[in-house]
Amino acid sequence: MRITNNMMIKNLMTNLNSIMNKMDKSQNQLASGKTINKPSDNPTGAARSMQLNTDLVETEQYTINVDYSISWTETAESAFSNSTDIMQRARELAVQGANMGVYTQDSLDAIADEIEQLRQQMIVLGNASNGGRYVFGGAATINPPFEDKYPPVDVYLSIPPTAAEVTQYIGYNGDNSKIYVQVGAGVNIDINVPGGEPFASNIAALTNLRNALRNGDADKIDKSLTDMDKAMEANLTVRSDLGARSNRLELVKSRLEELGLNYNKLLSNNEDTDMAEVIMNLKMQENVQKSALSVGAKIITPSLVDFLR
Repeated sequence: MRITNNMMIKNLMTNLNSIMNKMDKSQNQLASGKTINKPSDNPTGAARSMQLNTDLVETEQYTINVDYSISWTETAESAFSNSTDIMQRARELAVQGANMGVYTQDSLDAIADEIEQLRQQMIVLGNASNGGRYVFGGAATINPPFEDKYPPVDVYLSIPPTAAEVTQYIGYNGDNSKIYVQVGAGVNIDINVPGGEPFASNIAALTNLRNALRNGDADKIDKSLTDMDKAMEANLTVRSDLGARSNRLELVKSRLEELGLNYNKLLSNNEDTDMAEVIMNLKMQENVQKSALSVGAKIITPSLVDFLR
């Protein structure tokens, strides 16, 4: 096969273009810090990076959900902690009021006034909010779930054992729905305490004690002690459940943080540039380019006159 000058020039240009493409790729890797800047750089690696980025975004969203859930449960737990303190103080006052033989009605009224303040604070706790959403309203998180349905009047409330009776006796504007938050693929955790309990029982017990004190009704004062004991027991049960959920959420968060670090590491291994290696390759490519240009100069320079000499 006869090799013409044009063929040599064409091959030279093809080889120079190939070297320039490799140099351009190396320079892009150095500038971006990534070995994969477009799918054609490494189709298999690009597909893996896309999947890892998807996993990372999902993990970050799950972490946001868990942080929100932890904040929600902490708000609820704090409210129940304060409500327990209120009920313990109310019980102390109820014990005082039960000793009616040593108190005048004026003294009982004074105790009733403090109970009323505790009752009002219990309503405030029942309307606790997190991020502008009410915690104890079930799915009805926009408006305050509890209202002061029973101002200072002589009415005895039943301790509501069911969600329907909560609305009837206390003035509860929420519902019995649970709020679920997704914290993993197919993993949903309920984070709220719906239905108004045990705040409804707390409010009912305090209302009854207040009225019994103002009426000087010894039997109902004694009954209120039993009601408050039941309400405090319900508080402790709910607090225990919230604590278990909080612990689970903390474990989920720890796991998600580990997953995030792992995905970032895998993503870095898959696409980050090894600077030392790329710089070395670029230097080699530059040397190859210089050599090719030098040889090309000798190929392209000769003319017909040079051959006739």
